[in-house]
Amino acid sequence: MNDPFYIPKLHSWNIRVVPDGFEVMAISTDAKGHVVNEIIKHKERLIVGTQGHPEISTPWSNGKLLLMNFLRMAMEHARGN
Repeated sequence: MNDPFYIPKLHSWNIRVVPDGFEVMAISTDAKGHVVNEIIKHKERLIVGTQGHPEISTPWSNGKLLLMNFLRMAMEHARGN
């Protein structure tokens, strides 16, 4: 994934505190430098979260790539790779 990455934001919520055991993988900001989207993942388990809407298709969105990468990671994990 590119960092920053671009996916639609349909509301103004964002992650204020990264939960224990998680780390930020990527962020994107608006023109004013405010964080608008984040990808976090658990440090030991296959748990990944995103703030944003990767399922919404736009010409500028990296959402499809984000979802495809997640599915690839999940398949590799399921196979024991």
